[in-house]
Amino acid sequence: MLELLEEYPQIEKKILGKKFLFIGLDYDGTLTPLVNHPDHALLPQDTKSLLADLCDLPDVFMCIMSGRSCQDVKKKVGIKRIIYAGNHGMEIQGRGLSFSVKNSKRYTEEINKICRKLTQRLKGIKGVWVENKGLTASVHYRLAESEDVQKAKQILFSILKDFKDLNLKRGKKIWEIRPNIDWNKGKALAYILKKWLGGDLKSEGAAVYIGDDQTDEDAFSLLKQDGITALVSGKSGQTSNAKYFLTHPQEVIGFLRWLGNLWEDNLVKSKQDSKGSL
Repeated sequence: MLELLEEYPQIEKKILGKKFLFIGLDYDGTLTPLVNHPDHALLPQDTKSLLADLCDLPDVFMCIMSGRSCQDVKKKVGIKRIIYAGNHGMEIQGRGLSFSVKNSKRYTEEINKICRKLTQRLKGIKGVWVENKGLTASVHYRLAESEDVQKAKQILFSILKDFKDLNLKRGKKIWEIRPNIDWNKGKALAYILKKWLGGDLKSEGAAVYIGDDQTDEDAFSLLKQDGITALVSGKSGQTSNAKYFLTHPQEVIGFLRWLGNLWEDNLVKSKQDSKGSL
């Protein structure tokens, strides 16, 4: 991966002259630092203002794709002009889109059942707790001692084997329980690009996607040829499908601010070129 902040001239070439700009962003670890409890991951007002200003620019389309539920991430961000993809893209809302994976009601019922069982069995383990997000669930262990993590893991696996429609993914200090279906952030991103933008990136538009987690790798893969993809990571030399890397959410904000200025320059240049051709 290349350091994104040192590649502005190359990124500028990919954006200038395009007719639209798509910006896809994860939330936790990308727009906000990772914290001990998801309720504490609040979006600073200046970041919220920046996102709103970007959405106000002509031909800019923004999507926030999160492991949180749509309802949760919409509440955290609070900007109507954004497309929200919750539960790793299993539900999509905003700007005329309304999508949920097939059999979502049945999967939600299964998630409710397993959450009840896990909450009951894990309640005595300090630092471990269950978050029901509707279509998916998370078992958090960021605050647990390593010995307690192993106890929780054994309980989780013993309960999960009775739920054939669900599977397990590992995140950053969490276990993610999801429907056992072939759907991910990459497929959700492809759906959004096709439905809203027609999917024609190479000739018409530029697409940016920034995330920090393993779940973002499918989105990076989708845009590998023609997109601008960046992994937010404090680790050097990490393997990823992203082309670039950033080290902290503050660098993400700085890049988005630069991107907004660049797009404004692009709009001015396009107008000048149009007048010159008359």
